[in-house]
Amino acid sequence: MESAHSVLGRAGVIAGGANAKTVIEIVPGARIVLSALARGEPGDYPRVLLSQGEAAVAPATPVSPADKAPITAITPIAVVRQRGREPPRELTLTASMASGARTLTLGAKATPVSVGRSRNQDLVVDWAHEGVSGHHIDLMNIDDTGAEVAVHGDNGVTVEGKTHPSGHRFRWRVNERMTLGRASGEEPECTLMLSGRS
Repeated sequence: MESAHSVLGRAGVIAGGANAKTVIEIVPGARIVLSALARGEPGDYPRVLLSQGEAAVAPATPVSPADKAPITAITPIAVVRQRGREPPRELTLTASMASGARTLTLGAKATPVSVGRSRNQDLVVDWAHEGVSGHHIDLMNIDDTGAEVAVHGDNGVTVEGKTHPSGHRFRWRVNERMTLGRASGEEPECTLMLSGRS
């Protein structure tokens, strides 16, 4: 059996106490067999041949004897598309607030879609609406008929006269008017409408 020095090159140890590692310098002319199995002949597996200045991969010799381990074909893995992650493209969320109307096309956003006064929301509400929390609602499970709403804001929401407090979830239908926060005359009203794109 040939020594590591004559086959691969010079061998040495990197100092490091308990973490010491053996390093082998590979020289031109060395052959490296690429195999996870320690059976059969080296010629049965792909190998790398090192030459002066470039590396070339030598083709593997086909394994045909019955006593050799069978080669398993590699099956490509397809990315699983999660249902309900992208809302339909024809729906639009419109907010009417102190500064005017602001719209958001839901087809361009993955759910949940967040609404509130904080600047990191998908639809940002004017600061003039003090009854609206920084993160007031989330819209989820959006389809052609509407969306599921999770209420986070302290002052809740009102839809078609029905109040939904913080912590509640409900189904919001297309073309129903939603009021965020306090429904009083002390501050400007902020309303949302979910509708189909024209």
